[in-house]
Amino acid sequence: MKTAIKNLVILSLVSLFLITSCKENKKQVKPISKGEPGRLVLVSTDQLFNELESTIDKVFLEPQPWLAQAEAFFKVSKMDPKSFRRSFMEHQSILFLVTKENRAELNAYIPKINEQKIEEFFSNPNSMPILAKNKWASPQHIYFLFAPDKQSMEEKLLKYSDQIQRSIYEAETKNYALRLFNQKDTLNPKYKQIKNKLGMGLAITEKFDLMKFENGLFWFAERYTNEQLGVLCYKIPYTDTIQFTKEYLFDLRDSVLKQNIPGERKGSYMTTSASDSYPRFYESIEINGQYAKKLRGWWTVHGEFMGGPFVMYAVLNKEGTEIFIYEGFIYAPNKSKSKNLRTLESFAQTIK
Repeated sequence: MKTAIKNLVILSLVSLFLITSCKENKKQVKPISKGEPGRLVLVSTDQLFNELESTIDKVFLEPQPWLAQAEAFFKVSKMDPKSFRRSFMEHQSILFLVTKENRAELNAYIPKINEQKIEEFFSNPNSMPILAKNKWASPQHIYFLFAPDKQSMEEKLLKYSDQIQRSIYEAETKNYALRLFNQKDTLNPKYKQIKNKLGMGLAITEKFDLMKFENGLFWFAERYTNEQLGVLCYKIPYTDTIQFTKEYLFDLRDSVLKQNIPGERKGSYMTTSASDSYPRFYESIEINGQYAKKLRGWWTVHGEFMGGPFVMYAVLNKEGTEIFIYEGFIYAPNKSKSKNLRTLESFAQTIK
């Protein structure tokens, strides 16, 4: 319960002031947003970038704790107002850093809202970024963080780094899902295939082949030489709240994978690493209005030397009778995994 309340507070803070494109011509067709998963366009003046270089690196280039290799949360493209051209304006994730000193240079991009509100954003040390959706492309999230001066901007970035990271990361996975499936996930062949058997669907790209459907479990994989992205889907009856606890879900994962995902050697099977080097993450979320838990960790194969990151979602159906389980995992030794992990997370946004 505490985790759920904490997440609600975080989302409330980030959504302090929302601006949409509804005032614009609804018939206007915007281009599809650009940018690979994990790419953030940061817009401000060169002077502020230089003054806050170490702070920006600390907030946005911090390594993701659920990956073994040091891979930053974002790949940041820093742009001054003169360099911020159309190709960058159509990016899916953009953050403006606005101070009273550089406001004149950024004013053309700031949403036209009440001047008193702008002053409140400047003066309030607790104000979070305001958000504009689909301003120059779709889907798109554009954030504006206001602070009166360089020192106050630094304090805000450090104080709210977790919330800012989280908000941008989550919006990005939702945006990427919309870009992949063009809001037509229910027409996705695999969505139909999964929903027909499990009661809830999940859209995944055409590159994934069905490896196995047995004991009510789907296993899809996108395979390359010495590399694989895996997707697992199954369901269980919902009978008690204990089924959404961290301990239960990790135990469930290990039990199901032991029975269904064997390794290459006899007696080997996929499981969850118990090493302290790979911490387990667990949080409450909501997917398409449905209560869910999200788990992260590191998979390994009992009896073999292999492993990689995974993300798992346990989603309660709207009838409250079944729990839909989705897991995405990566095998890519000595290769970057951040982009593929974000792709697998974006698939989860289509569960319904």
